[in-house]
Amino acid sequence: MANTSDPILSTFADFCVQHEEYPLRDLIYMYIREEIISGRLPSHQRLLEEELANCLSVSRTPVREALRKLEFDGLIKYHRRRGMEVRQIDIKDIEEIYDLCAIIEGYAVRVIAEKNSKKDIERLQTLLSKMRQSINDGDEAQRFEFHTQWHEAIYVACKNKRAVSLLKKCNQYISLFHLYSLEEPTRVKHAWQEHEKILRAIEMQDGVLAETTAREHVLRGKEAFLVQWHHQKTQDN
Repeated sequence: MANTSDPILSTFADFCVQHEEYPLRDLIYMYIREEIISGRLPSHQRLLEEELANCLSVSRTPVREALRKLEFDGLIKYHRRRGMEVRQIDIKDIEEIYDLCAIIEGYAVRVIAEKNSKKDIERLQTLLSKMRQSINDGDEAQRFEFHTQWHEAIYVACKNKRAVSLLKKCNQYISLFHLYSLEEPTRVKHAWQEHEKILRAIEMQDGVLAETTAREHVLRGKEAFLVQWHHQKTQDN
């Protein structure tokens, strides 16, 4: 990162403008986290406090705080010889994250179904319609955006801060390999159909069905990822 300070500074400055409501220490944490999740900071990339501080044009103290939080999140780790580096997520991590996300998201959807808020349901209906249109148009960027907004709408409607916090953390990891899972043929279409089933259960105020359907949706995403992961490993070998 030390050799690319100008582009990084420009990007970080833009990031700060977009999230100006946050204090600097949080901006640094959020920015580095996004760089890791996006893959722009790859696995095993060394993260040196001084270099990061120079690249972002900030002091070392908030960088140190950000790295500690990222270590707690499990996104980076301390290596005895190399210092802090981006952690490589293995297949066991991925399976555990998907399983945890399935449980919590199932709970969140059940809460929404039992609450039966017309406003929340209309929001989900609108996003599902837009998601379907983007799929029909072959617009992957829009499809992904509406998919993200759908899940964010669930978080808002759930109104359980602890559940939302856990869900967001799980989805930070899942975003690392979400597109990978969609490489399985027909997965995009099936995923939309699964969202539709979730919404129908919510509309019926059937909390049990909504929870079951939501869990199945997340676990099918996990299965799709594992198929592609094993396929890739076979090709690499």
